[in-house]
Amino acid sequence: VLVAMPRTSTRDPQSLLYAFGSWLRTETNAVRMPTVVSHGGPTGAGLSSDTLLLDVTIDTGSGPTTNSVVLRLPPPDDAFPVFESYDFALQVEAMRIVRLKCNAPVPKILWSDTSGSAIGVPFFVMERIDGIVPPDVPPYTWGSWVTELDDAQITTMTLDSIATLAAIHSVQPSPMLVDAERSDIPDSTSLERHIARLRRHFEWARNNRVYPSIERGFTILGSTVPLIDREDVLIWGDARIGNILWNDARAVAIIDWEMTTVGPRELDVAWLSYFATTFQRSAEGRNVRGVPTLLRRDEIVSGYERVSGVSLQSFDWFLALCGLHQSIIGIRTSDRSVAFGEWAQPKHPEAPIHSIPTLNALLDQLESD
Repeated sequence: VLVAMPRTSTRDPQSLLYAFGSWLRTETNAVRMPTVVSHGGPTGAGLSSDTLLLDVTIDTGSGPTTNSVVLRLPPPDDAFPVFESYDFALQVEAMRIVRLKCNAPVPKILWSDTSGSAIGVPFFVMERIDGIVPPDVPPYTWGSWVTELDDAQITTMTLDSIATLAAIHSVQPSPMLVDAERSDIPDSTSLERHIARLRRHFEWARNNRVYPSIERGFTILGSTVPLIDREDVLIWGDARIGNILWNDARAVAIIDWEMTTVGPRELDVAWLSYFATTFQRSAEGRNVRGVPTLLRRDEIVSGYERVSGVSLQSFDWFLALCGLHQSIIGIRTSDRSVAFGEWAQPKHPEAPIHSIPTLNALLDQLESD
């Protein structure tokens, strides 16, 4: 099956890299202009931000040294970004504190300018780790290196995914992260604030169009918000195996922190389960075996509770919340595909959003319980 990678950027990379090189010369006190060689972006994943794989050679007076790095920056406004805003300062802070406080494999941040003054947009540069990601396009369950894993490797991958989340959640959120999460609607719970932010994201993305399934999701979930009777934790946000670099089925780097926040740990654990189940069902819908024993819901829940020592609550509600969140993201990704001529204009706004049937099934289950 041939599935083209969606186009995600309209930015001129040469102009960008020249500006970055000029900034880097000043930042590192280099004796001459650094050499910046681009190897393009990742394939099969990395659709939310602009990502460039670079080799950077810098000479600060004792001879040139070359670093393999990753440059991350927000997509340009005319490229239909997934999110209304990208807080690179929060991403850098979350990555910094997780790397410092636990054994989760987070790449080292080498340089950053979160103000946007250096090259016109905020960015950060992290070390490049050797590893491979399970592809999103087409899904890894349709046939990839993941479907070639043996039973022992699948078990290792499942356990590493769970242990990674438990490690992240063991880190005390910094005051900066806590304050950012509480900045809007401070007198509500973190889950109520989370839903309010999703509503704001939806109102921005919908562009006056009607999405009955998403509205239904807000109605049902908004009226049944669970009270989680424990302290909030640092949340990765986009917790799925496609945002982990792997080497021999072991996690070697956790990437993509655009959705980082503070809240109930179920936000991450449910997201991991939601995507594993969704990708597996997409394979089965094509009569492909997929990876049926990788990250099964019951194994994720029991494994996480065992490793973390914390019992998860209201998991079905959180799964439905994942369906709602992914459907809102789907508005932007489908709009981008239409704008770039990759998809035809749909007859109904919900038609191209693949997560809508799953969302409705999860909502049906909540209503029947």
